[in-house]
Amino acid sequence: MEIASIDAEIAELKLRREDEPVHVPVGTLSGKDRPKTIRLNENVLVERTKVIAYRTVGWMSGFFPARGDGQRPKKILRSLLNADADIIPEPENGILRVRVLGLPNNAADASVARLFEGLNETNTIYPGTKLRLVTSCRVGVKREHMELSI
Repeated sequence: MEIASIDAEIAELKLRREDEPVHVPVGTLSGKDRPKTIRLNENVLVERTKVIAYRTVGWMSGFFPARGDGQRPKKILRSLLNADADIIPEPENGILRVRVLGLPNNAADASVARLFEGLNETNTIYPGTKLRLVTSCRVGVKREHMELSI
C-alpha cells in the first residue's frame, strides 16, 4: 500500500512541475528574489587565462622548426607539459634547475632544446626566491620499447 501511495504522490508532483514556468521574467520576481546586479562578464578570468595560454603556446611554438616528420609544436608541448622532471635547487650558484626527464622520442627532445635555450636566455627569477630558472632536457635517455601481448 505504501509504495502505491508514494508512486501516486510522485506522479502528482511531476504534473505540478510541468505547470511551472521554465523562464521567469525578472519583473515578476519579488524584491528579495530579484538579482541585485546582472554579471555580464562572469567568465572574464577564464577567458583571459585562455588568451594568455594561447599567446604562450604561440610564443613557444616559434622555437620549433618547421618539420615534415609529424612533430607538430602543440603535440610536443603537450608531451613536454606532461613529462616528469627533476627540480634541483642550487642556492650556492643562484640556480633552480628544472631537468625534464625525457619526451616520447629523441626528435621531441631535440625540438625542445631550442625552446629551453630561449627560456634560459630570459634569465627568469623564480617567484619568491632569488634563484634563476634554468631548464634542460636529459639527453641520452634510453628508450625501451614495450611490447604488447594479448
